[in-house]
Amino acid sequence: MSPPPDSDGALPDGIEYLDPQAQPGAPPRPYKARLQPDKKPPVIGLLSNLFADASAFLNDLREPLAALLPGATFRFYDKGTVQRMSFPVADEVCKDIMAQCDAVVCAYGHCGSCTSGTTQDALAFAAADFPTLALVTEKFRDEAFFLARAGGFPELPFVFLPHPVAGKTAQYHRALAEIIAPAVVAALVEGRVSDMAAHRPEELH
Repeated sequence: MSPPPDSDGALPDGIEYLDPQAQPGAPPRPYKARLQPDKKPPVIGLLSNLFADASAFLNDLREPLAALLPGATFRFYDKGTVQRMSFPVADEVCKDIMAQCDAVVCAYGHCGSCTSGTTQDALAFAAADFPTLALVTEKFRDEAFFLARAGGFPELPFVFLPHPVAGKTAQYHRALAEIIAPAVVAALVEGRVSDMAAHRPEELH
């Protein structure tokens, strides 16, 4: 244990206190990308990292999102293999999404490594000024915020989900998708972060 400071508040010779919070790896930038669904029916990209049930859950989001975004259509993308879920999305997939879509939902952070990969996906789109958000379960909220800050976008939109989502029934997934759809729209249109972890369909466990 370090000795206490001297009475005048100075530390003894040879002792230095260090701040364990690293500075961001990139200069902080405001997140300004916004979906504008009033201009034309939007095309929403749904990017799965292929973690268990991520693709199925994104599919379940289509109907409630379409009800909130009239005329919206959806395009599905994934990272190709499960082994890539912890890595950023490939440049060619990123470019294709931005060429074909108006916004993208990245899913999902459900473990440490896949939270890293999904947050890095959203950061890549944010850096290109493209509307995005990352779905992450509550268990990895702190990691997601840390990665967003380190990546230069401390205001990166997240929608935090109850943990777990993987392994739940199809009925549970559909009910949860219905619950979080307004938060997803708010993230894309307003850049809002929403914590939906308390909104779990308990009766459908």
